[in-house]
Amino acid sequence: MKNLHAPKVMFYLCYLIVIVISTFFDKSYLKIILPITLLALIIYYIKDSPRINMFFILSIIALMVNDFLLYTDMISNFSKICILISSYLVFTSLSLKSYVVQTKQHWSKIISASLLISLALIIYLIFSISELVLHRLPGAIPYIVMAVIPLLVYIAISYYIYISDVYVSGIRLLISACLCIFIITLAPINELFYSSRVFIIFNTTGHILGLYLFMKFLMETDPAVVPDKVPKYV
Repeated sequence: MKNLHAPKVMFYLCYLIVIVISTFFDKSYLKIILPITLLALIIYYIKDSPRINMFFILSIIALMVNDFLLYTDMISNFSKICILISSYLVFTSLSLKSYVVQTKQHWSKIISASLLISLALIIYLIFSISELVLHRLPGAIPYIVMAVIPLLVYIAISYYIYISDVYVSGIRLLISACLCIFIITLAPINELFYSSRVFIIFNTTGHILGLYLFMKFLMETDPAVVPDKVPKYV
């Protein structure tokens, strides 16, 4: 209990409210509570982190605006949403720059059959969702490309840090990246084609959880401190 403080309690409370609203209430309320939850996450991060990564803070600010527009009207705000998602992914990738510099890997270790299969599935998923979106928004191709390219870069960076075995918390990055993929691809389906309560719950809870895990990695992992060997159990 001694580690609890006002920003942390506020974040947990807001997260609980997000879950309740996603489960029982109209999703339009999310355009208010999600940005508030992300603001609480920023305050929590600033209060507890020994190192302040401004790129991470900028990425969360981009998402605060994105979430408001997403749950206001995705169709009319689609171009703005893609720009904000792209900004979030660029800032997130930049926040990991110091961790990439510390890693040294052979391509033979990075490239594997499982990686190629996973990459093919991710590309297929993105292509399929993009094709569906284009049926509703024919002029959306430039904005989709704008979001997809930094998404692939972010996934590659997260995987590279994870597979390097340098940081013990690398698994958090991988989980966060996986959640990011699902949230970005499922959100258009839920908003444009098939509105499902299950999708809303998964999108909102996974959205916050992924950001929380990413934040915990930044808070607990010093890029300047590189252990000789980190055992991997996953």
